[in-house]
Amino acid sequence: MAKVVKAALSKPLVYRLFDPGYTIYHRAALGGLAATVRAWQRRPDIAPAGITADLHPDQVTLTWNDDITDEEALGRILAASFKRTKDSLIDLPGQGIDADLDSLRLAVHQGILGTFLQSKDARKVESEGGMLPLKNPDDGSTEMLRYRGVATYFHQTAHQRLTITENDGEGITAEIVQWIVPGAVKGAEALNAPLKETFLLLFLMVGCAVFILRPRRYNKRKQDVQRNKFRFCLVVPDVKDLNRFTTALARISSVQNVVEGLRMDYLDRVVGGVEEAALRFLIDLETQEKVAIQYRSVAECMAVGMGKVAWDKQQINRSSMIKVNQDYPEIEVFKVARNYRNNKLIKIKTGETIAEVITPVPELIAANLAGQRHWCARFKSLIETRSEFKTMLFDMRGGLRDMSKAVKDEEDRAIIEVFQEAWNRTMGQMGGRAGRQGSSLERSFDTRAERIRNEILRAKNADQMANWFLRFCANATKGKPISAFGDEAIRKKVYNLIFDQRNFDRFQNLCLFALVSYASDETKATTGGNQ
Repeated sequence: MAKVVKAALSKPLVYRLFDPGYTIYHRAALGGLAATVRAWQRRPDIAPAGITADLHPDQVTLTWNDDITDEEALGRILAASFKRTKDSLIDLPGQGIDADLDSLRLAVHQGILGTFLQSKDARKVESEGGMLPLKNPDDGSTEMLRYRGVATYFHQTAHQRLTITENDGEGITAEIVQWIVPGAVKGAEALNAPLKETFLLLFLMVGCAVFILRPRRYNKRKQDVQRNKFRFCLVVPDVKDLNRFTTALARISSVQNVVEGLRMDYLDRVVGGVEEAALRFLIDLETQEKVAIQYRSVAECMAVGMGKVAWDKQQINRSSMIKVNQDYPEIEVFKVARNYRNNKLIKIKTGETIAEVITPVPELIAANLAGQRHWCARFKSLIETRSEFKTMLFDMRGGLRDMSKAVKDEEDRAIIEVFQEAWNRTMGQMGGRAGRQGSSLERSFDTRAERIRNEILRAKNADQMANWFLRFCANATKGKPISAFGDEAIRKKVYNLIFDQRNFDRFQNLCLFALVSYASDETKATTGGNQ
C-alpha cells in the first residue's frame, strides 16, 4: 500500500558516476550537480550555508550539519542551484555563464522554457515580457529580442512539490515528470524512481546544453519563421570524468573565450539540426579540454529533438533521438563550416526580431557524419535551383573553399583538385575570349558555372557522369594534361572512383561541391584563374 510522505533524504548523499543502474541521463545530471558544486567552490558567496560538498572525478558527496533538517538542507541546495537574474532570466550557476553574456543566457532561458519548463505546472511566467538588446552581426546594429521572464520554476522548490510515495517493500519513490526529464511520458501508472535518484535528475537541466532549432532545406524541410515556431534540441552528454567536464563546461560560457575570439552569444545556440547541435557542444568541450579523444570527459552524447508530434497538439515532445560522437574521419570539414557566422537576425511580420540560420551546410555535414554517410552526401539538394546556387555562393563566401582544404580522404581530394584545375583553365580560356570581344567577364563566368551545374545534375548514372567529367577536363586542357593527373597514384584513384556505379552519388556531389567551393574564392573568380 502506498502513502504520501514528505520529501526528505538522509545524509550523506553520495552519487557515483559509474553506478551500474545509471543511464546517460543520470550521468549527465550528475555532471550538472558536479558543475554546480564546482560553481560553489569558485564562489563561496553563493554556496548553500551548512552544506558540505565534495567533488571527485567519479563521485559527488553532499552532507550537512546536524542542526539542519533533511528537508531544509534540500531546500538550501536547490535554492543555491536554480536561480533567476534581476531580469527574470533563468540562472544556473553550474553552467557558469558570465554576467556579461546575457545574450547566451537568453538562448539558454528560451531553450529551457521550451523543453524542461514548457508546462504551466512547471513555471510561473511574468505577465509583462522582457526585452534584451542583441547586436546584429550583419551590420552591427542593435536589435531588441523579446522574451518571457519567469517568476518561479519547479526546480527551485522541488523538495516541496515532488509527488512522493512510500511503497511497502520498495522504499520512498518520487514521480519523474517531463519537466525533470523532457519527453518522459507516464503510461497507465506514473513513472517513478527512488527519491535519491529523482533528486539527482533535477540537475539534468544543468548538465545538458539546449539549442534552438531553425532547420533549413537539405532534406526538404521548410521552417515557417513567419510564425515564429521555435523547436529545440536537448544535448545530453555521456559524462566520463566529472572534474574535467565541470571545468570545460564553465570555460565554454566564459567571457575569456569571447576575448580569445570564440563566439559565445545567442546566435551561437541557434542551429539547423540536432546533429549540428550535438557536434557543436562536443567541439566546444574539446576546445576547452585539449586532450586526446580517449581522455575527454564526454565520449558521446544523445541529441534529443523536441518538436510537435501528431498525437499531441499542445506541447513540444521528444520527436527524435540520435547518438553523436566526434570520432568521424571528416570531422574537420564540419569544424571549418561551423567557424563561419551562419546566423542572422530578421524581423518577422509581427515586428519581433528572431534568429534565422543562413546556410544549411553545417546542418547537412553534421547529419551526414552522425548518420555514417559520406560527408558530402545530398549536397546537390542544396543547389537544385539557380537561386539556391547563387545564394550558396554568397552565403558561405570563403567557408566552402576552406572546407575543401579540410577534406582528408585522398580520393575526395583528388576529385576536387582535378575538377577545380579544369574549371580554372576553363575560366582562363573564357577570360581571353572576353578580353578580345569586350564582353563582361563576370557574367560569362556566372553563365558557364550555371551550365556546368545543370550538366552535372542531369547525369543519371556513373557512366554519364564519368563521360561528362572526362570531356570537361579535356575541353579545359586543350591537349595539355591536368597537373594532378601527372601523379599516377592520383590518376588511378580518380579513375577507380568515377567508373564505379556505387560511387555515382558521391562523385556527383563532390563535383558540385568542387564547383561552388572554387567559385567562393573571390580572388580566382575575379582574375579568371591561371591559364
